Amino acid sequence: MSDPLLAELEDALTRPYFLKELTSEQRNRALSTIQAYATFVELAELVEGTAPDPDDDHVLAASLNAHADYIVTGDRPLQQIESFHHIPVVTPREFLDVLQSREHMDRTESDADE
Repeated sequence: MSDPLLAELEDALTRPYFLKELTSEQRNRALSTIQAYATFVELAELVEGTAPDPDDDHVLAASLNAHADYIVTGDRPLQQIESFHHIPVVTPREFLDVLQSREHMDRTESDADE
């Protein structure tokens, strides 16, 4: 997470879709949870002219500076990149599938150890 990403999220949560779908308490709790648990990185290495929308270059910069394993986004133009510096760009659904697959693998390995 980076300060520009957090600012973008705060802005997104004030848009009509989220105002309709989430209560004020849910929006505030989401922001508080992210601030409490996310690892914030300084954008020492900037990215310019890579994302389809120049406003999304900071997403790529955050992933690069954080040495991220995945870039998770619902932004369709950003999804078209598919990968950035060998970091896969995935939808939230795809990421949940990855997590569930890892959880399944962890359980299988745990069962084998017994």
